[in-house]
Amino acid sequence: MDSNLARPSSEAEITRMCSTEFVTQWVAALAEHYRQELSELQVALYLKGLADLGNMEVERGCSQALKDCRFMPTVADIREGCRKWRQEYLPPPSRQLDEPQMSDAQRKEIADKLAALVAKRSMI
Repeated sequence: MDSNLARPSSEAEITRMCSTEFVTQWVAALAEHYRQELSELQVALYLKGLADLGNMEVERGCSQALKDCRFMPTVADIREGCRKWRQEYLPPPSRQLDEPQMSDAQRKEIADKLAALVAKRSMI
C-alpha cells in the first residue's frame, strides 16, 4: 500500500478531514441521544448537507437542534439552528461591502463640494 494514500496532501484537505470527523462525531452524538441507528449512507448525507459549514457553525447548529428538536434533527434542522445563531449573535453585514468602491473622480467631487461648503460657512 502506498503511504501517500493514507496522508492528506494539502492543508485544505486536513481542514476538510477535521470537519468531516467533527460532523461525524456530532451526528453520532445526536443519534445516541435520540436513540436512532444511522446507516453509513445517512451519515454521508449529513456530511454532504453540512459540508459548507465550519466547525463552529456545526457546533452551534447541532446545539440549537438538540434544544429545539423532539426527534432526530435533519440537516435542515441543524442548518436552521445555525441560521438562528447567526441572526442572534453575529452583526449584520455592512452595507458598504455590497456597494461599489468610489472612483477617484467621485472622491474629488465630494471633496470639492465639502470645501465649497466650508468656505461658504466661513464667510458667514
